[in-house]
Amino acid sequence: MSAPAPLLSVLCLTYNHEAFVAETMESFLAQRTGFEIEVVVADDCSTDATLHVVEGFRHRFGARLRVLRTDVNLGVTRNFRRALAACRGRYVALCEGDDHWRGHDKLQRQVDFLEAHPRYVLAFHDAVVIGRTSLAGRLQLPQRRFRRDASRAELSATRPISTLTVCFRNVLGPLPAELDQAPALDLCLWSLLGQHGEGRFMPDIEPACYRVHAGGVFSSQGERNRYVMTAQSLLALSRVYASNGQLALSERLLLQAGLMASRRMKVFTTLRLAAESLVWLVLRLLRTAWLTLTRRELR
Repeated sequence: MSAPAPLLSVLCLTYNHEAFVAETMESFLAQRTGFEIEVVVADDCSTDATLHVVEGFRHRFGARLRVLRTDVNLGVTRNFRRALAACRGRYVALCEGDDHWRGHDKLQRQVDFLEAHPRYVLAFHDAVVIGRTSLAGRLQLPQRRFRRDASRAELSATRPISTLTVCFRNVLGPLPAELDQAPALDLCLWSLLGQHGEGRFMPDIEPACYRVHAGGVFSSQGERNRYVMTAQSLLALSRVYASNGQLALSERLLLQAGLMASRRMKVFTTLRLAAESLVWLVLRLLRTAWLTLTRRELR
């Protein structure tokens, strides 16, 4: 007989986080909750001792620690997809193996809020940058416009949120295949969650710690590459909504990707991405028109 599902699952992606993951795991253990939690660690074929460090916490977590392994590198989206599928909790909290939380009541406060406010789908707070970087000590959400609640429309339009601070309702289900082409997956998650509710900013929760280091999948990239990754993710998300028939949102995201590309990328790259997107959108519109005509003829 399997153990009852916990109320919350902590989803932790790891890849070559040997130097940091112990601090991450300790920050999970520091959380005091009046409900059961589990920790799902999905390792993406680390080549260092990350898994050895994680397994060293087995005696402290017991059955609450579940480790997913793989013999091949899956990439962020496929690794996240299998981790999310393994999460049994009603709520999911995110923190990768090179980041960590501070304080002891973050999870309790976020779950308490979501339990009491069904129109909200996620709760988040701020994080501070750490590591050997000129950005160390800065908040991830310094601008006032991001230090407030997020409407459904804002979430759908990929409003920036500090990923390692998010606790959300486990309502996403399987992620669309189109998101395999989305290197900035977190933006896509906020958008998909925005289809289910609003986001609550909780400024009184102690900022978490977002680590910038040479091995970071996103933080280690230069500014131009980060813009490219974001634009690619917006294009992938645009395809998801077009497939669902949400053409207005699809077109908005397509426009966001195009504007970002035009500001930051070389002309050739911009034109190529724009052409690919335009061709794809025209084909979608033609297919929709053809299906509509076919249905009329069958009546």
